[in-house]
Formats: sequence, C-alpha cells, structure tokens
Amino acid sequence: MIRAGMSIARQYGVLMWLKIFLKFCREYLKVAVLDPAEVRLPRRPEPNVAYLTKEEVARVVHAIPVHTLSGNRLRALVELLLGTGLRISEALAFPREPFDTRQPMVAIVGKVGRRRNVHLTDRVFRWVQLYLDARRDQLPQLFVTTGDRPTKWARADISLFFRRLRSGAQLTKPLTPHILRHTSCTTLLHNGVDIRF
Repeated sequence: MIRAGMSIARQYGVLMWLKIFLKFCREYLKVAVLDPAEVRLPRRPEPNVAYLTKEEVARVVHAIPVHTLSGNRLRALVELLLGTGLRISEALAFPREPFDTRQPMVAIVGKVGRRRNVHLTDRVFRWVQLYLDARRDQLPQLFVTTGDRPTKWARADISLFFRRLRSGAQLTKPLTPHILRHTSCTTLLHNGVDIRF
C-alpha cells in the first residue's frame, strides 16, 4: 500500500477491514488465521478540524443580503446548519412541515440510514419563518429555487452561494456547509456539551 502511494487514511481503512475480517474468520467460522492483533495499524495524524469563530460567524450572517428572497433562503440555510449541525444533503432534503407545525424536534435519517433527532432552536425558527413567509409556493421542501416554477434547491447550486458569501464576509478561511457543521459541533463543545452527544 505504501509503494502504491495510498494515503494513511486509506491504509488504515483497509487494515481495519482486514482485522475485522480475520476476527470474523476466527470467532465465527472457526478457521485458523492470523491473529487480528498482529495486524498493526498506521498512526493517523491528528485531525485538523476547521471551524468559524463567533466573530467569523457574525461576519458571515451579516454579509447575507436578507432583503431578497434568495438572501432570506441563504440566511435560513446558514442558520439551520449552524443551529442543528445538519449535513448539507440533510438540510436540502428537510421538509417545511416541521416549521409549519412548530415542531421543536425532528427525527431525520442521516448517513447510511441512521436515524437521529434534530433540535430546532428559536433562532432557526425565526429565520426559516421569515424565508417561508416570503415564498409564494406550497412545495413540501424547505429549500426551493426562486423563480416562476420553483423546484427543490440542488446541492450543485450551493457552492456558488458559499463562495460569494465567503468573499462578502472577507474570510480568509474556507467557507463550506461542512465547516458550518463543524462550527455547530465545536460551539456545543465549547459550551460544555458532552462530546458523546
């Protein structure tokens, strides 16, 4: 794997799979194979998690032009990502119904079909409601395109909005929906929430 130029993360993943497979062969199939404990895993570097500071978050939200429908939509998306830690795919698939019925907690299906509860804060409700009040359609999706015939907002459109937002907020760091997810989680950690949560 080293000669093939595989990254440490890829090597780690392959070897971890091998250890699990060897353990399965020994314990369930009762086959004499190499002891999984003998397979050494490479040292992974400490992850460098990018997130925004409180001041950077303030610059980002103040750079959003909320006097337009697309600005309201972007602000609602940013507030939802910051307030819940959702992945962008989860946010774009989010229905509007929990906001219409003021549900404070919503069960969502995330990566690999895992269900989890998402708590909606008053701030998220306020910004999403301003966006919904500006819409003229009744589509069930929370985030839709602007124009005469709105459809579900596509993930491919998001990067352009975030590039413009980064420039408007004069950030030197990258700005992506995933960094807002990291920011949400880091904010919880800094406020004393247990890391297991």
